[in-house]
Amino acid sequence: YAKWVEAVSGITHANNTLYISSYEGLKVFRDIVNGSLKSNITIPGDAANSGASVPCNAGTPVTSYNAELQSNITIDEDWTPIGVYTNASSQVPYVGTFNGNNKKITFGESGKINSQAAGLFGAISTSCNIYNLIIDGNIQPSSDSSYAGGIVGFANGGSVQNCVNKAKIQNASSAGGIAGRAQNTSFNGCVNLGEITGTSYTAGIVGAAAASTSINLCINVGKL
Repeated sequence: YAKWVEAVSGITHANNTLYISSYEGLKVFRDIVNGSLKSNITIPGDAANSGASVPCNAGTPVTSYNAELQSNITIDEDWTPIGVYTNASSQVPYVGTFNGNNKKITFGESGKINSQAAGLFGAISTSCNIYNLIIDGNIQPSSDSSYAGGIVGFANGGSVQNCVNKAKIQNASSAGGIAGRAQNTSFNGCVNLGEITGTSYTAGIVGAAAASTSINLCINVGKL
């Protein structure tokens, strides 16, 4: 059976929110959402917010945890996104609230993204809210992806607000500065500054915007 791991680094808990302060903590959060923890863990309580520790079980996706960034983070290796997108009929989307706290996540030049929906997030859905997040660096799928975006590859519901993409995005059928493909999703106050290259659909905010997608007060100044 899996053992409890009493201490993990870079992530703490208070009031159903996970506070992320390092790349190691970001990976733990990703593995909790995706159900890819290798063993059971206990996340320590966040002292600043009078938080209690919380156990997380290996192999069980918990897609609704809220999270807040506490520092800028650099990803210098291959990345598997938060929220699983395998294909249109096989997904484990993130549905919580993610507060970027105006912090920046930078993708290094050497790392690639292992998903058909490439981005910090692979898939999000109804009730998800991502806001105040900055993405920089280079977003490059490990092979030709269906969708790629700075914030999220595939969005099917939820909202993305006040987010900025500065990253270069390439090698996807549908590529956008904020999302690769979106439906039933709202985008408000987002900005793209990065160079975007898609093989079929390319746009500054959403590469392919389908049913009931709204884009309000968003700006693209990046090269397409």
